Amino acid sequence: MTIDPDRFRMLAQIAARIADPASRAVSESIEVARAAGFSTEMIAETILQGIPYSGFPGAVEALGALRGGASGTCEKNQSTPAGEPNARQQKHDDPPPAFVAVYREGSDAVRSALRARHPDLERWILDFAYGEVMGRGILTLAELEGLAVASLLAQRRKTPLHSHLRGALRNGWSAEALSTLLRHLEPEADPEILAFARAVVAREGHVAREGHVAREDHVSRERPVAEGSEES
Repeated sequence: MTIDPDRFRMLAQIAARIADPASRAVSESIEVARAAGFSTEMIAETILQGIPYSGFPGAVEALGALRGGASGTCEKNQSTPAGEPNARQQKHDDPPPAFVAVYREGSDAVRSALRARHPDLERWILDFAYGEVMGRGILTLAELEGLAVASLLAQRRKTPLHSHLRGALRNGWSAEALSTLLRHLEPEADPEILAFARAVVAREGHVAREGHVAREDHVSRERPVAEGSEES
């Protein structure tokens, strides 16, 4: 098969912009590729194939942008008849404990949003990220959420950072302790994203002290701090 580099660059640009958290042009690249005739399924597969290199957060955000501009969700050929779940889908009736601990009452909404982005995304995140990796049992969930906050802060991924700041508050971190952690991470953080994280901790920490961390768990889009958002 001969690849046309001039045409392929449209997909390559999507992959490159997903890998760079500072890029704000992923949606633009998706629309350019769509206008050039690439199918929604082809663009979705480009995004999914970047997961080994760029991780899940960038893929979740990019698939959200793709869904926002598409007429429907990404479809996938299934060997299992419609309405008849396969063994993997049945397994997900009971998601990994770490996933439930992070998202709590919003777990079902988060899973639905992941499935809406792509049929495989929920399975990969539940099985691998929250099952095999976070379920190893070597670190506590509080430690895992602290590491997630540090990584997402450095990547400047606002939506998943918001989710895992919330997850940290739900699993052993106080607002004061998280604020101290953010202070220690100042050398690694962009000032804008650091200010965002501090605002989230201040707001969510206040809610947690009132005894009920906010329950709206959404991955559909990035929202202002005043509203909140969730993402894996």
